[in-house]
Amino acid sequence: MIDLIARRPQGLLIALEELSLLNRGQQDEGPLLASYNTAHSTNPLYGRPRFGVNTSKLFSIHHYAGAVTYDVTGFMDKNNDALQEDLLTLLLCSCLLYTSPS
Repeated sequence: MIDLIARRPQGLLIALEELSLLNRGQQDEGPLLASYNTAHSTNPLYGRPRFGVNTSKLFSIHHYAGAVTYDVTGFMDKNNDALQEDLLTLLLCSCLLYTSPS
């Protein structure tokens, strides 16, 4: 289960991070889902819904208690937060305060 989600180079979170960095500002999750489907099509813990309305944005993970279906809509947007830029600004400001003469 952990390998499916976080193992390099094809884990779900790894692919999300890479595509988010490559496509910053774009909201198209199609390539993300295509990457998931290609990399994990033979993994028994990963699945694609066959029936239902608008299954083109869905995938499922078979957890210990059963399958959970996820919708990739908004995945890339939620992954592109400004936390890293804020941390860099904070670090730069703290360095400037620390090195400035009193």
